[in-house]
Amino acid sequence: VCTILKLFAGVSNDDLEAFRTESTPANTKHSTEYVVRLYGSWAREGGYPTLDCCLGHLLAAYIPKIIAEVRKPDGSQYKSSSLCNMHAGLNRYITSEIDAAFNLYKAPLF
Repeated sequence: VCTILKLFAGVSNDDLEAFRTESTPANTKHSTEYVVRLYGSWAREGGYPTLDCCLGHLLAAYIPKIIAEVRKPDGSQYKSSSLCNMHAGLNRYITSEIDAAFNLYKAPLF
């Protein structure tokens, strides 16, 4: 007798979202939340659009500017690796919360 194993289980959209949320490392979540707050402060201070008011392709014009302008609380510059992490965090937020089809790494400005 041949037993057929069920290799795939059906999942609901809620289950899928829970899986996605639980599979994101805590440091990644923290980094994304930090850069989203940082962008919000920068946008308010400079009069730029907030992340939640635009589609990804509209935000892409502002990302190089914040990456170039951002400074540590003591006024010194961030290391390039930190700036890359900030860029990645903004991309994660934009693709997960604003415009899933958009990718900052493929944007014409980069």
